Amino acid sequence: MLRLRDLKVDCESGCLKVSECTESGLIGCFEECVQDGTITALRVAGEVANKQTAKWDWALSDDLLTAECAVRDLDLDAARATMNRVLAGHSPLAE
Repeated sequence: MLRLRDLKVDCESGCLKVSECTESGLIGCFEECVQDGTITALRVAGEVANKQTAKWDWALSDDLLTAECAVRDLDLDAARATMNRVLAGHSPLAE
């Protein structure tokens, strides 16, 4: 979701590392991601570089592999809930 907002993000040992972004910029990005209903799991999965994680993924077309990744690997409701928890105390928009 953050990469769709043009942030430079790396995942290291289960931790997201955001580079070249201020704290207020990241908070604003979280607010946008939480509110933006156009960000779907399918859209996020389309940005994933290596979707082949299961034994037979190599046999799927890119469209099917993207759909499988969206269903199998992504939980945007949980991502938005986590962003809301991070925003708590930092943003007037947090629930």
